[in-house]
Amino acid sequence: MIEMLLTEQQVSERLQVSLSTLRHWRCDETGPQAIKIGRLVRYPEANLRAYLDACPQVGGELNAANGPNEEAN
Repeated sequence: MIEMLLTEQQVSERLQVSLSTLRHWRCDETGPQAIKIGRLVRYPEANLRAYLDACPQVGGELNAANGPNEEAN
């Protein structure tokens, strides 16, 4: 089975970044790994998932008893 290839537009929408930012990331090799097919730039869906999985997680778990702004006893 052939893996889904995403366009730059699709990836920028999913990541909620501009095309310009996505292109800078590609040139700097800091964003999701892309492939070139002739002049076309495509992002295998697995590469996008791997990129997102590698991104640091922010925030922490909420203590259900205390809520987000109260310290645990």
